[in-house]
Amino acid sequence: MMSHEKQSLSRHITSSTTADILIEPTSANAPASAVNAIMGRLGLAKESNEPKADENALARALNDPSWTVRMEATQKLGKMGKQAPLELLLVALCDEQGSVRIAAARALSRNPRQAAISALVAALEDNEWVVRAEAVKALGSLSEGVPLQALLPLTKDKDPAVRAAVIWTLRNFETDSILEYLNLALQDEDWSVREMAELALSQLMECAAISPLLNAHLDRDLPVQVITEKSLQQHDPESLETPPLPGDSFKLWLERIDYAGKPEDFRAHRDYKPSQGSVLPAKNAHDEAKITGISGLSKKLKSLPVFAHWPHALESLSEGLLPTLILFSLLISWFLIATWPRQTLSSRQNTPSPAFTTYREHSSSVGQLAWSPDGGTIASVDTRSTIRVWDAATGQTFINYPQQGSVLALTWMNPNIALVVSAKPNKILQVLALNIGPGARVQVIFQRSDLPDTPRFAAWSSDAKTLAFDVGNGSIQIWNVAKNQSLTTIKNSPTIYTRLFWSPDNKQLATISLSGWLQIWDPSTGENIINLASSQQVSIATWVVYDQSSTCLLFINTSGEVVRWSLKDGPTGFHELIPQQAYNLANTGNLSVEALSISPNSEQLTMATSDGIVQARDSTTMGLIDIYRGHSAQVNTVEWSPDGRYIATGGADTTVQVWQEPS
Repeated sequence: MMSHEKQSLSRHITSSTTADILIEPTSANAPASAVNAIMGRLGLAKESNEPKADENALARALNDPSWTVRMEATQKLGKMGKQAPLELLLVALCDEQGSVRIAAARALSRNPRQAAISALVAALEDNEWVVRAEAVKALGSLSEGVPLQALLPLTKDKDPAVRAAVIWTLRNFETDSILEYLNLALQDEDWSVREMAELALSQLMECAAISPLLNAHLDRDLPVQVITEKSLQQHDPESLETPPLPGDSFKLWLERIDYAGKPEDFRAHRDYKPSQGSVLPAKNAHDEAKITGISGLSKKLKSLPVFAHWPHALESLSEGLLPTLILFSLLISWFLIATWPRQTLSSRQNTPSPAFTTYREHSSSVGQLAWSPDGGTIASVDTRSTIRVWDAATGQTFINYPQQGSVLALTWMNPNIALVVSAKPNKILQVLALNIGPGARVQVIFQRSDLPDTPRFAAWSSDAKTLAFDVGNGSIQIWNVAKNQSLTTIKNSPTIYTRLFWSPDNKQLATISLSGWLQIWDPSTGENIINLASSQQVSIATWVVYDQSSTCLLFINTSGEVVRWSLKDGPTGFHELIPQQAYNLANTGNLSVEALSISPNSEQLTMATSDGIVQARDSTTMGLIDIYRGHSAQVNTVEWSPDGRYIATGGADTTVQVWQEPS
């Protein structure tokens, strides 16, 4: 038997106007961090109430050749509630177009019908993960008759959103057999699945569930730790029938010693200037999380009678473990010496340059990064589309969010909220808000669907309110994300774009096409302002403002030259600054510039070349100021901190390195 859910877990995205940039969850029991991470990926669209539709017209619409017409008809059926003809919804659930099947399953989720069980069970084997997840939700809304055996195989579904939806639904079954599946889900590779499992276990209020909760309290991801801590506070540790084994607890005690140090605060470190041979050591990304988890658990263990005489037991154990601890300490010392950042700074030799912080938690090449407005936090993304938000000084990870689709752009709304533009394979673009505050929640705040094609490039305006993105047919859509308002569309068919970037004052948008054509557009009207002369094909460029009357673009042409283009001088107003030979320091063949970034005061240009070197040059004369050699592979992205004192670089060696601005 299953009980009705008191409130819906669904997270909806407003498709017309957005009253608030952050959409609060509708569930009183489930925290936003888990629900939004899962339901946000489902791309759910909020729909307003409408008058009762003409059933005959809807039936005809379901046979329309256009799938968009069929989808709209299905959505209208969902708004009719229990008055909607069930047979029409079942027809839509078998539609050849995935978007129509999604709308049908979603309608049944809002208005569950017992007669639809067999059709929903069949939808659990749909080839699209969104349909499977919606079918799980619909079955979870039913009060009885749902076959448990049909849901259990989806606990091993290849998509984490489906696994999480099933785990959350299992809590409604009044049987002890589901505990095995919930406990196994606590070890899932995806944090959202683990968090849903913890939520389900906490609601069951079973003693058998408390022991797994203690393990989840030490989870490697902060959102799971936070929500587990809240659940543990609702239970009395003394009610545990089987407390943790002493061996495990002693291991935790040793870990507390290893992680007793507290990393320095980056903001207090802002005025620190290292002397020769002194660098800020890189920290483990999960140190602080482990400190929090272990400390909270130790307080609970101390209240148990079985641990009352442990100090004496530890004294005895320490005699036998002393040689082991000494050997362990020597191994740790060797590891730190081997991996410590090199301390010799040289701009003319091949020795690595020192970094203040080296972030090593990515598992693939780092392609994008963005500083928070206060310069204390960095958001970075790798080629596997895993987004990580972390402390710039210590490397402590606040959010680890793997997601499907490709990440097109990163920026920050404020010091606590990072904005991520993500493109899904089904021609959907979403904007995610990653909040590093309590709960470390992830929320979808903007979505565009039914696009001509899957977007490949996007760019944020400097105020983080306006987004420009290409839609694959030569058009660029420009939206005010905060207001969910379309501003204009740039139509330049059949151009294929490779880069989009806003001017510092947000009054111009520059685009680079696949053929290297650099064009400037008015983002408010969509009109073309000026184009660079066809004799100059561009591979990469960045804006630079020398003074209020001189806005220029620095770019690399296909010959590898660094060129300055003054827009006020017209299409041919460009000046070649230095050839490739001048910055090809190692005489590397086929050298390319992978990233350009200008300092906040426009005085220095940083160039990341494909040989892994980052050069800082005077933006006017192109004179060499310094060289950074900390990476062991190609550097893909370079970003200056807002105050211009630090530089963050991400590379193919999977690291992000933070180092000081060269003077």
